[in-house]
Amino acid sequence: MQENASNTNTMVDLMAHYDCTMRYLESNFDHTFFAEHFSNEHTTSLLGHLQKTFEDFHLESSLHIIINALNDFFNSHHQETNIAFQDNHFAINVKSPLSLLFENIQKIDLHNIRSAICSIAKELDKYYHNHDLVIIDEETSKKIISFLGSLDTENIKKIITYKFFKILNLKKEDKVFFIKSKIAIRLNSRTKEGEKNEKRFCGIPENELQDLENSHFNRDFFEKGLNTALKKSFKTELDISKFSNEKFCSTYIKIFQAIVSKLLIKARREMDGEVFVAFTNYVLRQYFDFMLEKIAEYILELVKKRVAGIISFLTYYDGEIIFENKLEIHKKPTIIDSNGTIWTYGTIFSCCAQLERVENQLWENEHQKQEIEQKMEQLCENIVKLKEEKGSAVEQINALDSQIKALPSNDSKHQHSQKDMLIMKKNHLEKNEKNIEIALSNKERILNNRTLFRNELGNKTEEIKTEIALIKQKYTLLKLALAKVINKTKVVTKKIGP
Repeated sequence: MQENASNTNTMVDLMAHYDCTMRYLESNFDHTFFAEHFSNEHTTSLLGHLQKTFEDFHLESSLHIIINALNDFFNSHHQETNIAFQDNHFAINVKSPLSLLFENIQKIDLHNIRSAICSIAKELDKYYHNHDLVIIDEETSKKIISFLGSLDTENIKKIITYKFFKILNLKKEDKVFFIKSKIAIRLNSRTKEGEKNEKRFCGIPENELQDLENSHFNRDFFEKGLNTALKKSFKTELDISKFSNEKFCSTYIKIFQAIVSKLLIKARREMDGEVFVAFTNYVLRQYFDFMLEKIAEYILELVKKRVAGIISFLTYYDGEIIFENKLEIHKKPTIIDSNGTIWTYGTIFSCCAQLERVENQLWENEHQKQEIEQKMEQLCENIVKLKEEKGSAVEQINALDSQIKALPSNDSKHQHSQKDMLIMKKNHLEKNEKNIEIALSNKERILNNRTLFRNELGNKTEEIKTEIALIKQKYTLLKLALAKVINKTKVVTKKIGP
């Protein structure tokens, strides 16, 4: 267990070093900085910041995670880098295939183009001429073109087109072209998407349906309503534990549509028939991924409950090659998360079991801590009462002492009898005070022990919470990966017939 805790702490430390490095880079650099200009001074400043932030920082154990952060930061600004730690500083090389293809191009020129296009991307809205046409102003366009002044016009256009496609994540249907001294982009993919939407939504523009949603509904209404309806359907028409993959894929769309329709009817918003159908399809499309994720959550709950029927459903996604009609080769889908991890039923069950185990541990720890605190509260009350009793006894003893000393010193029988009685009463009170002191000491010792135990439980709880957070990261990636694949039964990989 200690080894697991140590590994967990190490992982948490590395994640903290990664996050700290990223925050430092984001605070000190932006898209205009050329990665190869990361100097000895920059290295010293970065490492100094990490050492100042983390008392137990050791470069050797954290070097790889710092390099990962540097790579991720520069990649986020479209600079692909190779990074090595040499002679006590980070040596960064920017990958630049274009500078290899064209002898007259320097890396710094390509960096300047990349930086200028990144600046455009940050304020792209101001360059829209209409909904599918972007025109870069003449001054900015000339500046971009000037960085490639040594090349011929055709190659300048090719390089600039390549850079715009990469940085703006344009689709193959889009087009970059040049109007006199200006660079323009025709977003054909957006036009096609608009045409699809018009057909999908009975000819009603999507923006009108969006306005309808914003004015009469909110996201919380749909998420709560759809979630409630899906939970009910899991007991009836969407009981996946009794479904084959093929049956689910052939029926879930109709069930989704029915759920959305019932929700809208229940809301009693007045719409004519055509608008109602269009808006139903619009809502279904907007919340389609949300509904699939809820099904994925349900499937994972069935795995936690060891429901036998879910095993065959999940083992289907094994990537097996199958033939159909001897004309096409098909491949079953595989559950792969965004980190590239391939999930099988065995690893899914293991992840769910781990999460269940640590969540039970957390509950037990919290429950035990609560019981200890209740007992400590009772102990504190008892200690207060004993201290009050001791104080009262001491006051009475002191009062008796004063009475004994105040008695006359004559030897009368009456005086002796009175004095003996006071001394006996005092002795009794002193014995009682001593017993109270012993009880008080015992209860304070027990309170100290329970305080230590409660603190140990608190530390253990924090360790468990850290472990839960790490497992939940994997669990979330698994859920999202499962949501993307459950509505697929096969993928055509090759046609072998006519």
